[in-house]
Amino acid sequence: MVTILGRGAWGSALASVLETNNQDYVLWDRKSEIDPTSIVVLAIPTRAIREVLYNNKVNLKNSIIVNTSKGIEKDTHKLPFEIAREVLGANIKYFSLFGPSFAVEVEEKLPTLLNLASIDNDKKLANGIREIFETDYFRLRIAGSSQALELSGAMKNIYAILCGISEGLGFFFNTRSQLIGHAYKETIKLCEGFGYKVDSDAMECIMGDLVLTCSSLESRNFRFGKYLTKLSVDDALQQVASTVEGRNNILSVPYLIEKTGVDLPFAKFVYDTIISDSPKTIEARFREVIKSV
Repeated sequence: MVTILGRGAWGSALASVLETNNQDYVLWDRKSEIDPTSIVVLAIPTRAIREVLYNNKVNLKNSIIVNTSKGIEKDTHKLPFEIAREVLGANIKYFSLFGPSFAVEVEEKLPTLLNLASIDNDKKLANGIREIFETDYFRLRIAGSSQALELSGAMKNIYAILCGISEGLGFFFNTRSQLIGHAYKETIKLCEGFGYKVDSDAMECIMGDLVLTCSSLESRNFRFGKYLTKLSVDDALQQVASTVEGRNNILSVPYLIEKTGVDLPFAKFVYDTIISDSPKTIEARFREVIKSV
């Protein structure tokens, strides 16, 4: 049995995958109890993870957790795996399911490749989870580090805002390619700064996730960045009218730089843009940061 926490687009897409595989599942709501024997999928915004885990921790301490939420918790600067360990204990069975994937294309059964990784490199259990989810169109590749996948997944939302800003300013494919290439470099250096190993099986999906999120209006973060060239932060958020994880993640950039000593000029540019909240200054600062790397 699989319990999916989250009834949004991604939770529904994963449910469709399980239906294809004839796997039993339930879409959980806050009024029901979580089956402690089930595999529990986190498909909720990062900001809600701590509360949901805490309110259900009795049933979750011995569950297998599969996280799909990409983000950094506001104020604590913690990734989902850190929140889960803090609430449920350091010995939880915890996995991350990340990669380039729009929910609508998964529901349409279009070819999709994701990574599945654990905190403690438990490949035997990871293979068991893969058998439950994998189909001929929804493929999973086992990678070594939940930590690297989750940090990369959070950072790509920030860089999607950057690429949206670039397009909103009238810069297109040449510039975007440069941004994505350097964003990948910043991401890998940041993972290394935290001591999170990025193995060869993860690199493909990390880069793919960056390209997907940084290149499409289907990406809420990309749309948000594009709106920022004309609108205030609040007005841009209203235009997107949905969760923009990168807006919350960006607040952790000064912490990430201080913690690791890694230079993140593009992420810092997005942070400065959000904090200054002034569309009039964006283009001059954007041109400056492009020349600096």
